[in-house]
Amino acid sequence: TASATYNVHISESEPGAPFGCYLHGGPGFNAHGERTLLGPLLHPHLNFIWFDMIGCGDSPARNADEVTLGNQHRDVVSLLRKFAGN
Repeated sequence: TASATYNVHISESEPGAPFGCYLHGGPGFNAHGERTLLGPLLHPHLNFIWFDMIGCGDSPARNADEVTLGNQHRDVVSLLRKFAGN
């Protein structure tokens, strides 16, 4: 996105299944542990999109001024539309 580079992981169970998205806490946390532990429980039922929030883990912000709630909201919506449709 314009504000950050996101490393997105997609776990697809089947084409017709709905999508879920995990938004981790923070600041500074990432979704790796949850993807590893919760993923196997969720994947049989949902397609899932995993990514670290802006400025955290594998999603570095382009600069510190980009780490805002507005940019996070815009980026989450953009990523969900891109990978889950609509």
